[in-house]
Amino acid sequence: MNENLAPGGVMAASHPYLNCTEAAQLKSVGEREYNIEKMRSALIWIRSHPGNFLKLSAMRFVYFWFTPYTPRTKAIGLGIMTILSIVGGALLLQRERPVGILFFTIWIVYPLTFYFIQADGRYRYPID
Repeated sequence: MNENLAPGGVMAASHPYLNCTEAAQLKSVGEREYNIEKMRSALIWIRSHPGNFLKLSAMRFVYFWFTPYTPRTKAIGLGIMTILSIVGGALLLQRERPVGILFFTIWIVYPLTFYFIQADGRYRYPID
């Protein structure tokens, strides 16, 4: 997310919030049509660059669970918390299987969107 928001990043180049050309296009065609066109464009890119798409998705997966925060102590703390949560969830599966299944279902389903769109540590707050 930091890279996307940085000057010259993807947001400045293509998001209507920061790009006047994109904002004008959004205004002229309407939100629904604008989003349909952006989805079509994204799907074309994904089909023509499947390796890059998989690599970027894998990076977002890692960023979601092990956010490269600065200072590094925050990133390390979050990484330790993630690993301990996995261990705790595994113990929960052994002791209280239905609750453990609920725990891991939330951990599996909730972040799926962020693996394919944008990842940031703050998106983890609801499950942390």
